[in-house]
Amino acid sequence: MTSIEIKNLSLNLNNHEILNDISEIIPSGKLYYLMGTAGSGKTSFLKAINGLFMEVKGTIYVDGENIYNWGPKQMLAYHRRCSFIFQNSALIGNMNILENLSLSYSYHTSLDKVEITDKLMPLLDFFNLHPSILMERPHFLSTGQRMLLNIIRGLLEETQNFFWDEPI
Repeated sequence: MTSIEIKNLSLNLNNHEILNDISEIIPSGKLYYLMGTAGSGKTSFLKAINGLFMEVKGTIYVDGENIYNWGPKQMLAYHRRCSFIFQNSALIGNMNILENLSLSYSYHTSLDKVEITDKLMPLLDFFNLHPSILMERPHFLSTGQRMLLNIIRGLLEETQNFFWDEPI
């Protein structure tokens, strides 16, 4: 598991202060729920601790290392250990669900589509989704189905941390 230490995190976007001097330690194995009104910076905070903003002030330490000093390979390894469950599901519209869920495996493993599908089946069954959903395009699915598939994508990676944007 990965521990995260945030020190004096501040973020400005378009000359608007989003985050101001946040410090927190998130030890591994703990569940945290971040609450705030719409537009208060919850998503920006999650993106910042995932290294998705480059213009932050302060420091994000993961297992004692500043993620904003990492090169592309270290950041990719960190992202592979973390699943970011986006509120809009972040599925690519011109790809079917199997292609969407296979992207990471296609780039980072030698698994073929049959092996990837075999990994997917228990998760589809767990979430009571019919295997035919794999051939659908995201825009044909309900918001709830897209969210479940987003969760499945996160579970497929066997990650150490889940960052869930708008879980309810």
